[in-house]
Amino acid sequence: MAGARPEATEATLVAEVVKDILKKLNSSSSSDHQGIVGIENHVRRIQSLMNLESPDIRIIGIWGSEGIGKTIIARQIYHKLASHFGSSSLVLNVQEEIERHGIDHIISEYTSELLEKDRSFSNKRLKRTKVLLILDDV
Repeated sequence: MAGARPEATEATLVAEVVKDILKKLNSSSSSDHQGIVGIENHVRRIQSLMNLESPDIRIIGIWGSEGIGKTIIARQIYHKLASHFGSSSLVLNVQEEIERHGIDHIISEYTSELLEKDRSFSNKRLKRTKVLLILDDV
């Protein structure tokens, strides 16, 4: 690269290496639930529904009786896929949080959490960024 500052090239390379390492760590050791029978099938199925290559918005619901592992599946998806997004957040116990703090507080808290993942984000830039937001117990 003629005229490129060596520091910029080095910083870009370091950022790419870190991103690659984090992606590999997240996908290989995402949580303690890897031994649960059938969990990876559910994760793969939901991942295919997400169509990660598409710029379109996706809303996917996991529905079922209490205690069948919906939260575990949601956590696995988050840990496996968060590195594929510009920003991500996993919000557990949404109903309980809304009852305790109110919906406006929850919206404000998690919007700022998404923005804090990358300090250079602004609300305007967040609108053009691929975001993974998982809400549990809605």
